[in-house]
Amino acid sequence: MDNNNQEQKIKNGEEKIMNAINSGEIKMIPRWRFVLNTAFMVSGGLLIFFIAIYLISFTIFSAEQTGVWFTPFFGGIGFYLFLKSMPWILVVLSIIFVIAFFSLVKKSSFVYEKPLVYSLIGVVAIVTVGGFLILYTPFHQEIFNLSRHGQVPVIGVIYQSFGPSRSGDIHRGIILSTTTSGFIFQDRSGETSTVIVKNTQKQFPVIGDDIVIFGDEDSSGTIIMQDFREVRN
Repeated sequence: MDNNNQEQKIKNGEEKIMNAINSGEIKMIPRWRFVLNTAFMVSGGLLIFFIAIYLISFTIFSAEQTGVWFTPFFGGIGFYLFLKSMPWILVVLSIIFVIAFFSLVKKSSFVYEKPLVYSLIGVVAIVTVGGFLILYTPFHQEIFNLSRHGQVPVIGVIYQSFGPSRSGDIHRGIILSTTTSGFIFQDRSGETSTVIVKNTQKQFPVIGDDIVIFGDEDSSGTIIMQDFREVRN
């Protein structure tokens, strides 16, 4: 008896679907259109994914090259400089593309069945790891070097705006030579400055050290160093 009722329900359901199709309430989607939509979704998702990991890696690259990434090590004033000097435009763009990528991914059956929070954490983790993988390649540095010679006309402008440059009281570079009162410092963009070292209880940096300097720069380009951190690559 139960089997007969089940078969009757299935039959009634099939009849309702066929009637809806015949009446135009339900429209059959052609296979080619389904394949095309899927292709657009996949290609769009991949494009957004790669843009997201590119932006994340470029944001960190910019912050590292200017020295802003290391400012929290300078204590309270360092956190202030971090918040003040971070390339927030890039940060916001990165967040937008991560959200856009998540919006596409959550429509898939695999992600749709998972709790929203876990899915979001998973997407953020994947995109962030992808960003760091790009960061640890010479990709951004090569583009920046080419942009300095005008070999990448469009994207080069972005790298000149957000790439290695001085950021207020934070300076990153290497020590070229020492002086009686400090040392000669070359930043990541190739500019040199005289650094005067005030009282410091740390071990004095040596020639060739990659360091981040916290200090004021006067009109002549001389930096009065208040503190420094060595960057270990």
